[in-house]
Amino acid sequence: MLLGALLSTGVVVAQAPDQSPQSNAPQATANQQARPHHEFNPDRQAEHLGKKLSLTGDQVAQIKPILEGRQQQMQKLRSDSSLAPQDRRAKAQGIMRE
Repeated sequence: MLLGALLSTGVVVAQAPDQSPQSNAPQATANQQARPHHEFNPDRQAEHLGKKLSLTGDQVAQIKPILEGRQQQMQKLRSDSSLAPQDRRAKAQGIMRE
């Protein structure tokens, strides 16, 4: 009886209409769903760090070129298709540590 109850519950769940919200946007690729890419904005990051660390305007201005350089390095790394995913990840971590 327990097996029958479980099977009938599975049938009801399988027949239930999809309750997920519908989007008009095109479906994301499997890679985008697994690892969403958030655009890095050096200006916003500098502002965030300035508030978090109580930096002066001059200090924020000094870190902005560093953040912009990091953004450029990451964009170049993303466009390099010759690297294996593991190597790309290791390089990205190195860039972030710098």
